[in-house]
Amino acid sequence: MKRSVANLIKECDSRMNGYAMLLNYKYMNLCVKAEAASLLSVTVEYDGEYMDIEQVADVTIAPDDFHFQAYPKEPGLILVIAKAIKKAHPEFGVDIKNMEEAGNTEQADDADRYILITMPEVNDDRHDLLVNAVKTLYDECKVKLDLNFQDYSVKLVTFMAGSDAKEVDEAKDILGQVNDSYADMIKGFRQEKEKEIEDAYQKYLVERNQREQQEQEQAAAHGVDKGRSLKLPEEKDE
Repeated sequence: MKRSVANLIKECDSRMNGYAMLLNYKYMNLCVKAEAASLLSVTVEYDGEYMDIEQVADVTIAPDDFHFQAYPKEPGLILVIAKAIKKAHPEFGVDIKNMEEAGNTEQADDADRYILITMPEVNDDRHDLLVNAVKTLYDECKVKLDLNFQDYSVKLVTFMAGSDAKEVDEAKDILGQVNDSYADMIKGFRQEKEKEIEDAYQKYLVERNQREQQEQEQAAAHGVDKGRSLKLPEEKDE
């Protein structure tokens, strides 16, 4: 195969890879679990300078897969960082916490504080929103891949005009394999994200049912207590 044909296929591959990676990045920003890539959009403005969050804070995924903990590198930046996170992701829960043990009533300064970032629960409304967004983003990416494949198929045939038919078929087959590989890749991204959403939704349903059951049990217990303490009116003698 001619070297220039290989370059044409490589160029097609590169463009398709860009579309696929962009889809994956967008999926990471449909936050279900704490995903480090979702914080790439956080820009902290301080004293006229704009900084990425990793420049001003150390961030870890903790205490579980649904939380971040951000520790400012300079204590005085804690409020600025918290506001920047909330601006980039208004759906996140952003709370400033005291690193001292719970129950300590002493006033802590900024050096003893960190930012707890909580992923929003996947309730009924958010479940539907996320599922629809995943499908929309997938469809958009699939259209771009299909158009790119069609474009490079035409370029390939045009470029190889007059070449041996067998060589043309080989090149078209390789181009088709490239297209199929990225079609499978983005399908995998979608399935993985949908599973993440469904798992989180089931987690929400279980926790909601547990809360409701607990509330019912407490209500029933209070009802029993009230029944036991109820004072019946005395009967009057006729």
